[in-house]
Amino acid sequence: MLKSSWLTIENATEQIIIKSLTYSAAGQKLREGHGNGIITNYLYEPQTQRLIAVKIERPAAHQMRAKILQDLRYQYDPVGNVINVRNDAEVTCFWYNQKVIPENTYTYDTLYQLVSITGREMANLQPQDFTLSYPIIPLPADNSVYINYIRHYVYDVAGNLTQIRHSAPASNNSYTTNITVSNRSNRAVLSNLTTDPLQVDELIDAGGHQSELQPAQAVNWNFRGELLQVTPAKRQQPASDHKTYRYDAGGQCVTKTTTSQTANSIHLQQVIYLSGLQLRTCQINETLTEDLHILTFADTELAKVQILHWQTGKLANQQVLR
Repeated sequence: MLKSSWLTIENATEQIIIKSLTYSAAGQKLREGHGNGIITNYLYEPQTQRLIAVKIERPAAHQMRAKILQDLRYQYDPVGNVINVRNDAEVTCFWYNQKVIPENTYTYDTLYQLVSITGREMANLQPQDFTLSYPIIPLPADNSVYINYIRHYVYDVAGNLTQIRHSAPASNNSYTTNITVSNRSNRAVLSNLTTDPLQVDELIDAGGHQSELQPAQAVNWNFRGELLQVTPAKRQQPASDHKTYRYDAGGQCVTKTTTSQTANSIHLQQVIYLSGLQLRTCQINETLTEDLHILTFADTELAKVQILHWQTGKLANQQVLR
């Protein structure tokens, strides 16, 4: 079992990533000491060995003084479904005539299908809708105000998910996602592609893969059922934007290439995936604008430690540990 880990970046001193690890007799992590002084403690239910608490804190000897950063508490039903997650490191607040508690609750029906979730979200979060989320969601200017939300899930008699309703009246962030299920199979698509059950199978190939994610956003697959190309913007002039993927013999993605065009330039982004390493390049026409290496050094239960090293671009010849 892993006891500790460290690394040395080029032209830099050695850095400790994981300082110490303590395990239980069952092989589960009990305590994790990080190189930045943060301590993570894990607690398990003795009979079931289910995780019931995770506390992340700065100890008293830390240079930034003691503080509990996160204190998660988990509750389960008899069959092991999570029914409550509470963060005791956060405080209960009041806003817009609401009492907002830092916890999530989960409700299931007699078939153990998730039927509702309650929780909190940022009041100033950008409103969402039934469409797919953007890859990058802007952070709100004020992240200190929270409101309650509830989300309902609806299923048909065969257990197919047919609707998701999200409601946060205090911020008007309410929307409904409808899903159309084929009347000949259990295949389904978002209702903005079609509301006619007879047309669902026309949008899915023989292998069960969708031909569109959103209207006019084509998706192509290879003979092994692996995602080959996505066309997020289809047009005649300039040429369509697209993302292409390539895989090794084991089905692991090894490259992703994103091409987008404007009237005057071609933007090309490429990612090469190696074991524990990503090589990212960006160029506009023939000019290289960024060459970034991302080293994934340690993958813990709650955090992935990465080193970002720019050969060219944002922070040339500099590293960022995150």
